Amino acid sequence: MIFDDLINFEDYIIFEEKAAEKINAFIKSLNKDIALGRHELDGDKLFANIASYETRAEGEFEAHREYVDIQLLLLGDEDIYFDSAVGAEVTKAYEPDCEFYKFTSDTAGKCNLRVGNFAVFMPYELHMPNMQSAKGITTNIKVVVKVHKSLLA
Repeated sequence: MIFDDLINFEDYIIFEEKAAEKINAFIKSLNKDIALGRHELDGDKLFANIASYETRAEGEFEAHREYVDIQLLLLGDEDIYFDSAVGAEVTKAYEPDCEFYKFTSDTAGKCNLRVGNFAVFMPYELHMPNMQSAKGITTNIKVVVKVHKSLLA
């Protein structure tokens, strides 16, 4: 997992060059008026989902097999819990159609995602996003860039 300020995003060289250029250009183009839904950057290898939702008090850990998640907020505030999959209990088997597993875990770290931050979750890294922070329930607009693991540097 990587968590940092968005101004430092380009310092993390984890994707192959052409994918990194597309991701960086897309992130720089973002504003809170962007259309919700899926945005194609390079077919099924690289795309973004933009959603509006209210944060929640309870959730489950998820992990992906094929994709890296880059998560950032255009509006709002949320906590994201994270943990290792080692020792975690699978509560829902992997589903290729939605590309995730569900887990339960007894231990977790937490980061507070705000506008201006980003978080990166590699395949198999447990994360529980969209959680209510100390600010209470907020309405968020979130960008999740999905990067196929074949585009890792």
